[in-house]
Amino acid sequence: TLGYGCEEMSMMSMDEMIDGTYPALWSGTQRDAPSASTTQVLETTLMDRNNVSIPVEIRIDALQFNQQSYQLVIAREISERKLAQRTLEESEHLLRDLYENAPIAFLSIDTLDGRILRGNKALETLFGYTLEALETMTLLDVYPPDSPGRKEVVEHMLPRLQQGHMIQEFEAEMVRKGAGPVWTSISFSPKKNPLGTVT
Repeated sequence: TLGYGCEEMSMMSMDEMIDGTYPALWSGTQRDAPSASTTQVLETTLMDRNNVSIPVEIRIDALQFNQQSYQLVIAREISERKLAQRTLEESEHLLRDLYENAPIAFLSIDTLDGRILRGNKALETLFGYTLEALETMTLLDVYPPDSPGRKEVVEHMLPRLQQGHMIQEFEAEMVRKGAGPVWTSISFSPKKNPLGTVT
């Protein structure tokens, strides 16, 4: 991976291969030989023969031989893993941006009690509350006190979500802060883990 031969590498120290951008990862206690019961694992960047940075995971184990202490250092290239992590982070950022800036109101709730866990800017506009305020409220708090929708939420909507069912285009009279009733059409999709359990 680094382009050096075995004989060349046997004459080099780790300091000669570590990318100078990340000196802290190989400084201080990490240079000290770990105790016999200690294994250290760290990520850093090595420089190949052409001064190209290669991300690696380094495992350091202590060895004792003839009353001498040695370090067994194993380096594994993790370029593909780093690329996958970066791609995932970019996808998450894109989805977060789409969620937060969508023209349609989005919210996430706790299916057990209807607590509002998260929302977007359009939700603020719809109900007239800041996101900070909404995240201290439940779904019932945005219904008029005498609305039949409150009973629908408790007796039907939340139980169906807990069972893993979708709620599609449920029309309800809700309330906007300082502006009175507002009619909405609500759809919910329960979040499930890989085993299909609602989370």
